[in-house]
Amino acid sequence: MNNSMIHPLISIVVPVYNVEYYLQECLDSLINQTYQNIEIIIVNDESPDNCLQIIEDYARKDARVKYIDQKNTGLSGARNAGINLSRGDFIMFVDSDDWIDVDCLEQMSKYAANHDLVLASYYREFINKSQIRKLNCAGFYSSEFIQRRIVGLLEEELSDPSQADSLVTVWAKIYKSDIIKRYSLQFISTKEIGTSEDLLFNLEYLEYCKTCFVIDSPLYHYRRYNLNSFTSTNKKNLFLDWKNLFVKINTMIANKNEDFQQAYYNRVSLSLIGLGINEMSSSDSFVKKYKNLKDYLNDDLYVKAFSKLDFSFSPLHWRSLFYFAKIRFTFGVFVVLKVIYYIVKSKNK
Repeated sequence: MNNSMIHPLISIVVPVYNVEYYLQECLDSLINQTYQNIEIIIVNDESPDNCLQIIEDYARKDARVKYIDQKNTGLSGARNAGINLSRGDFIMFVDSDDWIDVDCLEQMSKYAANHDLVLASYYREFINKSQIRKLNCAGFYSSEFIQRRIVGLLEEELSDPSQADSLVTVWAKIYKSDIIKRYSLQFISTKEIGTSEDLLFNLEYLEYCKTCFVIDSPLYHYRRYNLNSFTSTNKKNLFLDWKNLFVKINTMIANKNEDFQQAYYNRVSLSLIGLGINEMSSSDSFVKKYKNLKDYLNDDLYVKAFSKLDFSFSPLHWRSLFYFAKIRFTFGVFVVLKVIYYIVKSKNK
C-alpha cells in the first residue's frame, strides 16, 4: 500500500511577522514531528526583523520547508497565501510564536480520515508558567454542536465565560484541504473585524462538515507573552470592530435554530468582559474610559443581548457584572471590570 495512503500529506501553514526570538522553537517542533509526511509552508509577511534569514536556513536544511516572502497583508492574508500554496490532504495552522508537541500530528491524524475537523486542547504559555485549557468536551460531535459552541455558550456552559473562545482558534485543529479549496474558503481581513477572523473561518468551514472529533488533551502551546507579533495589548477600535463581527455572525446564523440565536446574544453579552479589559489596559483618562463603557452599555445590541442573558449559571463575580450591565449601572460595571483586569493581569505574569 502506498505510504501516502497510510500517512496522508499534512500541510502546516505558518504565518510569520516579527517573531525572530520564537520562530526557531516553532519550526523545530514542526520538523521533529513523529508524523513525517508533512510540508511546512512559511509565509513571511514582510517581517521587519531577521525572520527571513531564519526561514531560509530551515528551507536549506529540510526539503519539506517551503516559504513565501511577500508584502505585508496581515495575518489573514498570510494564511490565505499559505492555503493557496498547500498541496496536502489536510491543513493545519500554527502561529509562528507558538509550538506543538512532538506527537501532535500523530495523535490528531488518527481521527482526521474519519472526521471533517479534529480539535485538540492546548497549553497557555505565560512567562513563568503553563496553564492547560480544558475544552470541557471530548470525543465525537456533530459539526452543528461545535458550530453552535463557537457562536456562543448556553446555559450551564455560562458558568465559565472564559470558555467562550476556547474552540474559536484555527490553530490546534486539522482541516480537510478538499473542503477549504472546494468552497474557496478564505480568512477575512482583520481590518474589517479587528479580531476573531478564526471564528468566521470556522463557522463557514463547519457549514460543509458532518462530524468533528475533540481531543481534550493539550497538544499545542499558545504563547501568551509575545506582544510584538500579529497582536497588540490595546485595540482602540475594538468596539466598532466587534460590532462588524457580530453583524457577520448574525448573517451566517440567520437560518439557524433558537439555540444559535441565544448563543449569539450570549456572545455579545460576554464580549463586555473583553471590551472592559481592553478599556482598562488603555492609557485613556478615567473620564474617557467611563464614557466608553457607558456608550457600550447603552448600545442597542448590548441592551438587547443583556435582556436575553440568563446569568443564573454564572459565578457571583460574573453575575454582579452582568446584573450591573443589564440595568446599565456604569459605575458598578467599571468597578467590577477594574478588579477583573487586575486579577487577570496578575495571573498572566
